[in-house]
Amino acid sequence: MKIATPILLLLPLLDLTLLVPMSRAFGLWLLLWLVLSALTGVILLRFARKSVERVSGGRMSGLGFHLMLDHQRTVLAGILFIWPGILSDMAAVTLLLTAPPALVRANCEYPLDLRGRRRR
Repeated sequence: MKIATPILLLLPLLDLTLLVPMSRAFGLWLLLWLVLSALTGVILLRFARKSVERVSGGRMSGLGFHLMLDHQRTVLAGILFIWPGILSDMAAVTLLLTAPPALVRANCEYPLDLRGRRRR
């Protein structure tokens, strides 16, 4: 845990130092990238909020802890997408793509219905 803290603190500084040369090289394309990634982050945060409301209204069938971690992963990825920078976007994509296989399998086998209850 002692190693992760400096890395997390250095990520915003590295992002800002990389944005300056990249803005000179790519110009408006970088601005478009940053706007689209921020929009993706806002959509992820809204999706996470609505998903938490749906799940909390229904029964979680023993997957409460895993669902909570999945929602926290989505919220953190949304925040990383909103932060301007290429490294934070790569970290957010990595965070979203590293979902535990058991959680993905549980969501596929027992999807939620519109009322937030698991269908069997």
